[in-house]
Amino acid sequence: MLNKYFASHHMPLLGAFIASLAAITSITSISASVPSIAGVFSVFEQDVSAVTSYYLVTTIITLPLTGVMVKHWGLLPVTRWAVIGFCLGNILALFAQNLEALLVARIFSGLFSGMLMPIPYIFIKQHCRSYQHNTCGRVIKFHTMTAFS
Repeated sequence: MLNKYFASHHMPLLGAFIASLAAITSITSISASVPSIAGVFSVFEQDVSAVTSYYLVTTIITLPLTGVMVKHWGLLPVTRWAVIGFCLGNILALFAQNLEALLVARIFSGLFSGMLMPIPYIFIKQHCRSYQHNTCGRVIKFHTMTAFS
């Protein structure tokens, strides 16, 4: 059974870390499956690449806004809405019947994906005294290496 210290200090970080990796993985998966998506919807690969571009643009727009939202509403509500919105956007993309529906779903997912990526770093900054702390330093290093490798 988990002790209270671990559950209160490391489980939220682990959850935010996994959610952030899911958002980063989502970018890779849509980029890698462009030919398959083009074949399913009978469109050109350039059209599907536009879906990826819109997804990335919305993700990039919401990245810097996450800090403002956390400052205004708090980390926990922003994390909850980011996870819910990201999952809902991906479910909508899963059931998209045409390229336009996929585009709308990926834009929706991208809005919340951009919120998920910086959350582990915000959490670490709020709950660790310094970035040199053993656990926090290892998590940042592992997350960065995993995300960008």
